Amino acid sequence: MRQLKVLFPSLNIASGTHRIEIRLEPQDALPQDDRFYAVVEHADPHVLLVARNNDADDTSYFAAAIASLDAPRLVVEQRSAQAVEGRSLANYSMAVVTDVAALSSAASSRINDYVQAGGSLLVTLGPAAAGQRGGLLQGLRAGDVKVQPTRVGRIESSHPVLRDAEGWQEIRFLRHLQVEPDEGDKVLIALQDGAPLLIERTLGAGHVLILATPLDREWNDLATHPLFVRFIAEATRYLTGAAASAASTRVGTTVMTGLTGASGGQIFDPQGRRVLQLNQTAAAQRLIPDQAGFYEVRKGDDVRWIAVNIDARESDLTRLSASSLQRWQALRARSSSVDNRAVAANAAAASRVPPRSLGYTLLLIAAALLVLEIFMANYYLTVRREVPR
Repeated sequence: MRQLKVLFPSLNIASGTHRIEIRLEPQDALPQDDRFYAVVEHADPHVLLVARNNDADDTSYFAAAIASLDAPRLVVEQRSAQAVEGRSLANYSMAVVTDVAALSSAASSRINDYVQAGGSLLVTLGPAAAGQRGGLLQGLRAGDVKVQPTRVGRIESSHPVLRDAEGWQEIRFLRHLQVEPDEGDKVLIALQDGAPLLIERTLGAGHVLILATPLDREWNDLATHPLFVRFIAEATRYLTGAAASAASTRVGTTVMTGLTGASGGQIFDPQGRRVLQLNQTAAAQRLIPDQAGFYEVRKGDDVRWIAVNIDARESDLTRLSASSLQRWQALRARSSSVDNRAVAANAAAASRVPPRSLGYTLLLIAAALLVLEIFMANYYLTVRREVPR
């Protein structure tokens, strides 16, 4: 099977989501694979920075570190937590929350929906996060603040964000939160006492990096090290790149839709028919497409497209080699003999007289004893009055 590579050197498209369909004309002997579907996400290179106070030091640290990137070049938009509540976040490449405790329930729900639909988020835990478990921290248990100087004890240096991990051991942590991650979370950096410092989690179709410490001089000196700018740069590249290729898949592959049974939504197949029935909202988070084309995922005002194609291996008409054919025939013969033995074993088991259960007999005996106990109790507990002479 020969693959054809096509280049579009001067393709200028506007920002937003674009559906691309490539057709082969005239059709060949296999018309089923003469079409290829793709979804191109060309969002504005903007990062949403949500802060409690736009004039605070941590806000300035994050904004300066993200704006210093050369590739990709990103524009930082600072917004308050209240401004996020009624705002669509679909066109942002990434969101940063400097303190998760600053979010209201409405803002937390809005950002949660954004991540569930395939967005990326970097969030830090401030002092007020102790004891919180809902919202974006669902399943994460943030305990008390431990006032004891410590340093980094373990780093997952194989992760793309931490490939250059030099300098983390030099950072002093004067106090930190006692955090217990959820079962599906991955701890990338841990302190010397085992407390997680950097956690990665998958939320629906999106990714979240949780920095379990604020950028506060009373807590640590992370923001004053050159390492901080490098860390934010790698985290931003990782998060923005993770959300760019989440809209294409193959027939029969499980896809995260970003929908939940609680929030609702609907999915339409390439023919425009509804995929979810009213009793299927609990399974809305995952989709197994059964046909090629564009699936439309609607959730409120947000619309997401998923391109589905037939597996290219199904179009490979190369004949099996003689050795592969022999192995397949041997495996088939072995499977047939196993099935025959299973059938014989089932027939022998069916021919045997099944043992009779004693449960029914014991139940009758227990019922008889209960009736006898009632009669005996009535006889011995009867009040006998003295007859006057």
